Amino acid sequence: MFIIDFYGDWHFIPKQDEYDKARTEYLEELGYTVIRFTNNDVRYHILAVTDEIMRTVESRIAELKNKK
Repeated sequence: MFIIDFYGDWHFIPKQDEYDKARTEYLEELGYTVIRFTNNDVRYHILAVTDEIMRTVESRIAELKNKK
């Protein structure tokens, strides 16, 4: 399963950054793949964002196929 996280400038504040890292680690321990993008990435680089999402999904599908 995937979680796609979009975040703004407030995530660059040190305490928020620490919280985000801990949250990501927790979600990954639960088996999620967390993909993060800034709001500016989405606004100005949407093709790069969608390409990264597709690469991540395709990679995960390949991993699952190899486990069979």
